[in-house]
Amino acid sequence: MSQTLPVRVEADTDFGIYTRTRIDGTPTYPESTAAFVVAVKKEDNGEETVISRGTANFISDNVLITGAHVLYDRFTGSFADITYVYPMANGNYAGYPKYKAVERYIFGDFALLPQYGDWTIEMFESDLAMIKIADPVGKTVGALGVYSGESRENFRGKTVTLTGYPRIEGSKFVEANLYKVTGLIDEDAGRLLKHRLDTQKGSSGGALYDENNMVVGVNVSSSSRYNGASKITPQRLSEIRKFISGDASGWRKNDGIWRYHNKNGIFKTGWFLDPTVQKYYYFNNVGSMLTGWI
Repeated sequence: MSQTLPVRVEADTDFGIYTRTRIDGTPTYPESTAAFVVAVKKEDNGEETVISRGTANFISDNVLITGAHVLYDRFTGSFADITYVYPMANGNYAGYPKYKAVERYIFGDFALLPQYGDWTIEMFESDLAMIKIADPVGKTVGALGVYSGESRENFRGKTVTLTGYPRIEGSKFVEANLYKVTGLIDEDAGRLLKHRLDTQKGSSGGALYDENNMVVGVNVSSSSRYNGASKITPQRLSEIRKFISGDASGWRKNDGIWRYHNKNGIFKTGWFLDPTVQKYYYFNNVGSMLTGWI
């Protein structure tokens, strides 16, 4: 069994003092579903430079859920050169080798957001992604479920846990010490869950899961007023299931608009030949299929 040590830290918010719990030693389920994620840039000389870090959680044998900004830079409109996953990392404990992501998927509405300017609520609402690795590690470490009920349900007042790898002040950028914190969802804003769980940098991408170990959202933001998690909605649940089954690319209709996205979740723009029907379609710069004269 893992031993837990309470660690009190001053929160950089209006929330007062957090009480965070550090997982000491080998994590056990459900904490074992957490993985340390590192995004790197490959330099011309072959060296790798770490550009971001975060948290992900297994939701199937080889698929993890995380935040889009952990994997994808909206300012450049591209994924990091390489994304490494360290399953069940915890301080000096490394039960598994690092894995290079073989597929990365962001939900299309995040890729269609403006590349420049400050972050907005719409960006946080869309900040959701998935990672696929080669080996079925989730069979051993365990996997969280994904909330499959009526996800339009109001989650206000629901008790949730966040397990992840916050970067504690003074620690090294690549240190991977595992912590967890449990608390309540303060507000359900439809596509964004507002909460006051401890979300220091590095907690980005960590799943918020309930007492039944079901993921209801993914932690993506913090502010002096509240912290935010991108909510699992019925549409997102459908995309998650497709990615797990290996059938993520294809047509998607939302609010009466047709779009076509590739296996990374990014929508097509311009002309596209659908190989299944051998017909051309045209998409504008936000991925909407257009018909008629333009």
